Amino acid sequence: MMDIEWQDIWQRSIKTIRTQHGIKPFKSDIPANFFELQAA
Repeated sequence: MMDIEWQDIWQRSIKTIRTQHGIKPFKSDIPANFFELQAA
């Protein structure tokens, strides 16, 4: 991802950028609402 010229593609959607550059979303072992669950 460091080789991407972000200034040139900043206005594009994340979905488009991921598709064009073959970037997969990060899959975490921690649930997205982890902190909310811990606070409850």
